[in-house]
This record gives sequence, C-alpha cells and structure tokens, in this order.
Amino acid sequence: MDQREVEKKIAEILIAVEPKLEGQEIGPESTLSGLGLDSLKLVEIGVRVEDAFGEEIVFDDWLEEEQEKAEAGFSVGSLTKLILDTLGRST
Repeated sequence: MDQREVEKKIAEILIAVEPKLEGQEIGPESTLSGLGLDSLKLVEIGVRVEDAFGEEIVFDDWLEEEQEKAEAGFSVGSLTKLILDTLGRST
C-alpha cells in the first residue's frame, strides 16, 4: 500500500464517519478538526483506522503526539505518515 492508497482509504473512513464530507476535497493538508470532526467522531475514526490497517496502528498514541505539537493539526498527512511508518512502508 502506497501513500496515495493510504490517503484514499483515510478519506473513505472519514466520509463513512461523517457523510457530509462526501464531495469535499480531503488531502494531506486537511485536518480532522478543520473537517468538523469532534472528539466522538475521532473515537470512531480510530476504531476504523485500526480495523482497516491493523491493530499495530495505535490511533490514540497519534492523537497524543499531535496534541503535544505546538500547532496540533491532526492532519491526514500526519496520519498517513503514522500508518506508512508503522507498516514499514514509509515514503
């Protein structure tokens, strides 16, 4: 699975969790908060990400790391990097 495939799958997950995102451009720079996803939606996204990419993807750890950043972005690009790095297929 390459970067584009991971980004596409993340977009599919986000749309499944929040159908109003259908038709919106969701790319690496998109942030989960910018897409209007609240903390309850983040829990569901986390479960779906772990189901889609394997339990070795620890979504909660990613959330914590993102919160520690000066500007917590929770971007699709950052999540993609986590997944690729965890799966050993870093770009």
